Amino acid sequence: MCINLNRKSWKLAAALSAVLAAGSAVPAQAEVVSPNLRDNLTFMPPHVAGDAEFDGNGPAVTVKVKFTVSNNTLLYSVYYKAKETKSDWTEASGWSPTRTVYTAPPGMRIVSIPKSEHELVIDTMSGHNSKTYPTALGRVTLYGDTKGKDAGVYTRVELNLDAAIPINVDMNAPRSEQEAYLPRTYTYTPPHTRGDKDFDGNGPRVVVDARVEHDSQQVYFVIKMIAEETKPDNTTASGETRTLIYSAPAGQRITSLGGQTSWPNLVSYYDSNHNVDKFDTPLGPVSVFGDHKGDDAGDYTRVVFGNVDKFVVVRTAPSGSLADGGDEGGGESASFTRSGGKNGNAKNGNSGKQRNFKHRK
Repeated sequence: MCINLNRKSWKLAAALSAVLAAGSAVPAQAEVVSPNLRDNLTFMPPHVAGDAEFDGNGPAVTVKVKFTVSNNTLLYSVYYKAKETKSDWTEASGWSPTRTVYTAPPGMRIVSIPKSEHELVIDTMSGHNSKTYPTALGRVTLYGDTKGKDAGVYTRVELNLDAAIPINVDMNAPRSEQEAYLPRTYTYTPPHTRGDKDFDGNGPRVVVDARVEHDSQQVYFVIKMIAEETKPDNTTASGETRTLIYSAPAGQRITSLGGQTSWPNLVSYYDSNHNVDKFDTPLGPVSVFGDHKGDDAGDYTRVVFGNVDKFVVVRTAPSGSLADGGDEGGGESASFTRSGGKNGNAKNGNSGKQRNFKHRK
């Protein structure tokens, strides 16, 4: 990765003169830096709808890039959506895992990004060939339709990031609070734990929980899923996975978290068919793959988080100090989103309330 810093200092001469005249300390200088960011990313979004075959119907494609700041580093992720233009509307979509593309040098703190989200491609593809697009952030190559299965197997995006991104910075000491973003997109397949792997039309009963937890040095996003057959032999897939989302800087320790950190019963329902079930939850769209023809538990049964837009506040203090930001959650009841919008209700888009067990119609 090549970084070329071109700084544009704000005009602070008048303010500086006033401060010196008053005999006060000189405030830290605010600046804009424009590092040249270079990286190569390939991302295959998960299959979220339809039979996985575009069958010559498009797909219609959208590509976006999102930049975020965490732990004094600049991160980015890529969104790719490819959707069939006719029924059964096969779709692959989601955000790639975040990647670090720039880290501020010692003595510099990243304050904000003037523009965080960039829309790069909106188009409808045709044929079985890949297509390359020149964009403001670099070259984008899209793979859509091919002979055979597409979504989750072949359909993908390649981004050759090569662009100068302006960043607002200052020279203050590290902040005592930082934002830790949950993964934008995530797929978890719990292991097979009981029975013959085939739900065989008997449910399964599905529960998905999510939470954020921490120790003195790291913060984790945790997903737990159980899918259990409703009749003997009670085939079950269940387990828990943890993803690191924040590490404390050198010389600092984590004291507490601010914001909502637990989402019990994020999804809770009885499956009754072979369709992929979609839910609108406080963590964004969630798709559940439960029962289908053939083996399920450990192979097919999984949960897909399609566009998580949340962060928690991480409070830190110097290692060895007695400072503490309070109990986990900090007395705050609201969760935080990147855009500052309101949380949605966790509801199944087709079958009413999500927290009560209900058979899907």
